Amino acid sequence: MNEARESYRGYRSPALGSMSPETDLLKVCAFEMQELGNKDIPDTLVRRGLISRPEATKPYLNRLYREGYRRCVWLCDSVKQLRDCYFEGAAPEDLTLWQFRPGQWKVISVMPDGKLIAYRGEAITEEL
Repeated sequence: MNEARESYRGYRSPALGSMSPETDLLKVCAFEMQELGNKDIPDTLVRRGLISRPEATKPYLNRLYREGYRRCVWLCDSVKQLRDCYFEGAAPEDLTLWQFRPGQWKVISVMPDGKLIAYRGEAITEEL
């Protein structure tokens, strides 16, 4: 996955329960790591070679923020993944396709039920 050269398309449903489909990158990551104990954010960054050790997570996220990656959103790679992980095989009632241009997005976390994508600028969204 090369964010600088590839575009990305992901899917989301408001039924996932988030207060907002997009949120401040630093606040979301702090909540995920501190409140929920999500270790996948530093693990993903280390695994992808973006940082050398988990302790470098916060400085890396601060650098992304300064570079303009200020918002983030949890997305699924496919409608099937969204359906299987959150709706037990049923189609979600509302579905939004999110699209990002090359260089506009960064993967922050990869989990079985989706990816946390940091982005800058405006995402292209389309209700399906």
